[in-house]
Amino acid sequence: MFSLFNGPAWQLIVHADLATKLVLVSLFLLSVVCVAGVIFKWFELGLEEKNTYDLLQKVRAAKDVEAALEVSKQFHGGIGGKLVHGMFSELNRHVESGGSLSGSDFEDLADHADQLVIAHEAEASRFLPVLGTSAAVSPLVGLFGTVWGLICAFTSISQQKSADIVVIAPGIAGALLTTLAGLAVAIPALIFYHFLSGKVRSVERNLYAISDRTLMLIRRRFVREG
Repeated sequence: MFSLFNGPAWQLIVHADLATKLVLVSLFLLSVVCVAGVIFKWFELGLEEKNTYDLLQKVRAAKDVEAALEVSKQFHGGIGGKLVHGMFSELNRHVESGGSLSGSDFEDLADHADQLVIAHEAEASRFLPVLGTSAAVSPLVGLFGTVWGLICAFTSISQQKSADIVVIAPGIAGALLTTLAGLAVAIPALIFYHFLSGKVRSVERNLYAISDRTLMLIRRRFVREG
């Protein structure tokens, strides 16, 4: 730990100008946000992926709407359970008067189910835009620090009337350090953005499958033929 703070990279940071330090601090804070968000979403999406898959298997095994509704209560805390509950709430609104569904009523219910899936998919995708934006912006922030450092290095050359490596090396090294910091934030952010996006797509597929199976059971039970 002590050798880290006594190393050349740390000395570059200590002796950097204010603009370079601001760039490095902003990238560090962004990395903290990304790490915290990735850890949270990793566990959240892993749990939702498992829960929606388990719910899908049980809904597929259900023989009627009553069984599907009973199964969904076991997953009431997850987005899959919320989806089925929302569909049955909409179903109750349509059938409370006539006890059955017309073709147009069923289409309304199917549209409502699609809207619920979209809403829950958006809920599962929270924070991912932050991660994607961080992956895109971090290299540019690092590049800004690099350009600023190079300008300072060449300004130092003009002021000291010397292009000696001893004069310009610290400025160039400090400039490149911001590029390194930007890439250090952007590369993991991009990797985890695509990884977590894959989990969101898996959850979305499960939700659509749950919706389709539930609609089939509802159609079998409540839709009037003819």
